[in-house]
Order: sequence, then C-alpha cells, then structure tokens
Amino acid sequence: MAIAPRDRQVVLYRVPGLTAVAGQTMLDSLFVTSAHPQVVARQGGVAAHQLERVLVPALRLDELIERYDGEVLQAIDLSRHRPRLIQFEHGHMARGDLDALERRLAGHHYRLLYGGRFADSLAMPAEMLAQLT
Repeated sequence: MAIAPRDRQVVLYRVPGLTAVAGQTMLDSLFVTSAHPQVVARQGGVAAHQLERVLVPALRLDELIERYDGEVLQAIDLSRHRPRLIQFEHGHMARGDLDALERRLAGHHYRLLYGGRFADSLAMPAEMLAQLT
C-alpha cells in the first residue's frame, strides 16, 4: 500500500529477480524501490530499461487516517513540532476524547476553534490567534 495525492495506484520500480531471504519479508528484500526509475537504476546497478514495474494500490492520506484524527493528533510531539494551524474532524470523536485533546492542545498553548457539528475544527497557537484579533 502506498500514499498518493490522487491516484488509486502508484507505479514503483525495482531491480528484477530479487526474492525474499530467510527472516525478511518480500518488501524488506526489495532494498531499492522508488517511483523514480533513475534512482533505482543507479542504486541497483542496472540499466533503467531492465527495471521491473510494480503497480501498488494507493490511498490518499486523508482516506488512510479518516476517523483517526484524535489518535494522530495525540501522537504528534507538540513540544518539538509547532504547527501554525491544525485542522481536524471532531464530529466522530467521543466527548471524553475531544476533552482530552482540548486539554493536551491547551497544555501546549493552542486555542481550539470549534467548527460546529458538521465542520472541521481548528487549533492555533494562542499567540498567533492573538495577532489575528
């Protein structure tokens, strides 16, 4: 499975003839796989025309994490990464989960702006929001 901006399949290139070795999955044994054939050819030591094309099913990132907004936001290290704007769907979140997320965001000095029942919510650093008002 791959992540792609719009397509349902992604073409990847690999050196032909590689097989899994003991203790590895097939994916581990591919060692050079890319959407850019020139990269695989150079790193794999073969000519680009010798590469094998592999069609991989793809999803858009928003499809992959659909309904997991809270879990994804809980996993972000907000002391290390400070997004200026966080947009997320809250309508499917249990009230307790949303309260916990709001406390976590507030603990990192974010303000939560609810979008209503059918709209996304936003979180912004409090200092940034203060500059806008």
